[in-house]
Amino acid sequence: MKTIAALLFLMLVTCSSGAQQDIIKLFNSPRSTVSAAELSRGFASHCPAVHITDNLEGATYKLEAIDNELVRKPYKFALFDSKGDNIFSTETRLLPSAIKDVCNFIQGKNKRTR
Repeated sequence: MKTIAALLFLMLVTCSSGAQQDIIKLFNSPRSTVSAAELSRGFASHCPAVHITDNLEGATYKLEAIDNELVRKPYKFALFDSKGDNIFSTETRLLPSAIKDVCNFIQGKNKRTR
């Protein structure tokens, strides 16, 4: 009986300690040339707490994602805060690398502000 109670207590503690991450919403700028579908798929695999939104007012950040195939590092991403200030930018050869860079920045920023 005591082992059952201990197991139930352990399960309760384990379930409650796995707190869900806060959702970060990125508004995909109209100037972006990378589609929301590509961004959503990339963020879902690299940082699931980041979602793409079409609502600027409800967004945590604004993302400008440019794909220019004519240059050596075609993916240029710029991240803006709610005031419109550029807070992060990256240039990479591959889309997944640009998405990972943005994820790492956002995850690091969220750890510092908590």
